[in-house]
Amino acid sequence: SSYLALSFQTVYIFFFFKKINTFLLNIIIFYQIFILFKYLTESSILELTIVFHETSWEDLQLKAAMTVGALFIDQLAHQLVIKNEGFAEERLVDLADAILQAARIKFTKTEYISCPGCGRTLYNLEETIAKIRAAISERALHDKRFSALKIGIMGCIVNGPGEMADADYGYVGAGVGKVSLYKQKECIEKNIPEEEAVGRLVQFIEEDMSVSAEA
Repeated sequence: SSYLALSFQTVYIFFFFKKINTFLLNIIIFYQIFILFKYLTESSILELTIVFHETSWEDLQLKAAMTVGALFIDQLAHQLVIKNEGFAEERLVDLADAILQAARIKFTKTEYISCPGCGRTLYNLEETIAKIRAAISERALHDKRFSALKIGIMGCIVNGPGEMADADYGYVGAGVGKVSLYKQKECIEKNIPEEEAVGRLVQFIEEDMSVSAEA
């Protein structure tokens, strides 16, 4: 199996320019590292371990994503371990999982797509998002397939279906007190009473998963 350990500090010092130590330069440096890995790596790296020495969580998030993102997008690596003294291991694992999910390598959290809401939104968008997230999160504790879902929550049918076209399932406002449900781009139920819509969405997802499991 392939394994690569990369020390951020070592790379940074190696490419350090005393008079031109700028953020832009660092981006160029990291891009060059990506190109080298891409052409010098004959087979995919199964696990990438990268060590940082950051004191700011925001800086760590930025530099971790910037340093390894292209490798995972190009599928040159498939697992990520981030090490940085001063931050809890659980938090570092969550950061690694977030980078892997953004690169479409590993899915550990349900993704939600939502519009900001406008005059055409005729229901409480924030409250509905919270209800859907709570319902999906509860089921994800017992069924990991819920963690791999992308769910769209849109205010109206004017732009909603198009904006959430890549979602697995969708919840779209259809009028005063009415909601339509979608599976990908297909509307599966129209004009459901708003008070029933969240429960019906979750019920349909469970039923659809059961059908897919039996197929």
